[in-house]
Amino acid sequence: MIRVFLKDDIDYQALKVRNLENVEPLFETEESVPDIFRYKDSYYTFCVINRAENWMIVEKFKLYDLNDVDYTDEITCPYCNSSQSDSWEAPDEGDYECETCGGTYEFQRNVEVSYSSIRLKEPVIKELRKVR
Repeated sequence: MIRVFLKDDIDYQALKVRNLENVEPLFETEESVPDIFRYKDSYYTFCVINRAENWMIVEKFKLYDLNDVDYTDEITCPYCNSSQSDSWEAPDEGDYECETCGGTYEFQRNVEVSYSSIRLKEPVIKELRKVR
């Protein structure tokens, strides 16, 4: 029997078994719990598991009908809208499997170029006078 807890219901930083004693699990099951699953019309993703003490912590996420996600600061999943905080390490384009929902999508880096200028030396402009 494994007890499944919701991340929002526990003190994730001070996680110890005794901290879980007074927390109601989301559910208990004899089944093997996959990394990503649906339970009572909600979607969950795996965070932490302790097989020795038979508990795991999961986080709830939503699936969206976003089609495409354009011009965001981070690579963003078009299925669950989660952002990949290490987007700067990714290549300019490619395929990605979302760590939150498991959806696969293609991404492309969009680059915007802008320029700045600073004065260094004023131009020498000769003034001409009318001779006649």
